[in-house]
Amino acid sequence: MPGSIVACYTGPAGTSGVGRCAPGTQTCRPDGFGYGACTGEVTPAPERCATPEDESCDGEPHCPQPPPWARGFGAAANDAGSSIASDAAGNYYVSGTFSGTVDFGTGLLTSAGQSDIFFLKLDPSGSVLWSMRIGAAGPDRSGAVTVDGSGNVFLTGLYNGSPELDGCLLPYTDGSYFVAEFDPDGNPVWSDSGHDATDWASIEQIAIDARGNMYLALIRYESAVLAKLDASSKALLWTQRIPADLARGARLALDSAGNPVIAATESSSSYNPRTFLVSKYAPTGDVLW
Repeated sequence: MPGSIVACYTGPAGTSGVGRCAPGTQTCRPDGFGYGACTGEVTPAPERCATPEDESCDGEPHCPQPPPWARGFGAAANDAGSSIASDAAGNYYVSGTFSGTVDFGTGLLTSAGQSDIFFLKLDPSGSVLWSMRIGAAGPDRSGAVTVDGSGNVFLTGLYNGSPELDGCLLPYTDGSYFVAEFDPDGNPVWSDSGHDATDWASIEQIAIDARGNMYLALIRYESAVLAKLDASSKALLWTQRIPADLARGARLALDSAGNPVIAATESSSSYNPRTFLVSKYAPTGDVLW
C-alpha cells in the first residue's frame, strides 16, 4: 500500500539489536511499486575506544585493553626473570638472575660474582615493595617460587660458593641447591641446602600442600627426584626417583586431593629420541600410576 512503512536492516545477520545496531524503516512508493531506501538504520562500525558503546555490534562494548600495568627491570648486563607467583592479596613475587648492578626501585643491588639471584615483591599495582640479592662469588641461578596458604613465600635456586641466607652462610659448594622460606615482608624464616659438593642437584619446582608439607622436584645425577619435607620440622620424609634416563627437566603439581604429580623430560640421543613421562604419587610416597 502506498505510504506504508516497514522495518529494514542491511547489516550482517545477527547484528541487529546488538550494541548500537538497530533497524531502520522503508516507505512504500506512491505508485505502490516497491519501497524506498532504508533510512535510520545503524549498522556495524569500527569500535571507538573513547566511548563505552558497542559500535561494532559484536557484543563486546570495550576495545581490547592493554595490561593494567607493565614494568621493565634490568641494566646493561644480562638479566633474566625466571619465576613468578602471586598471593591471595594480589601481590607478586618474582625471582631471576642478574649481573653487575641493578636497581628495582628499592636501592642498588650488586652481584658478588658472575651472576646472582634477585628476589622481589610487587604490590597489585606493580610497585616494588622490597628486593634482595642472594649469591656468592660463583655463578648462581634462580629456580622456582611459590606461596603457601598463609602467605609465606618459598624460593629455590642453585648456588656456588657460600652465600648468606637467613643470616647465616650456606655451606660452601661447587654447585648445589638451596630452598628458603620468607614471610610476606621478605624476612627469612628457614633455609636449607644440598651442601655436599658431590651431590650436585637443582630444584626445578616446588609445591606446598594444604597442611604446609613441601614437595620438591629435583634433577640429581641426571635423574629426576621427587622429595617431601615435613611442614613443621622441614625434615625429609621421603624421596622417589623418577624412572627417566638422563633427565633434563621436571615439573610438579598437586591435585585437589594433595597428591603430587611430576612430569620429567628425558634427553634425546641418536638411538633414543627425547621422551617424557608423568607419574602420580600418594602423600605417603607410594606410586599411584
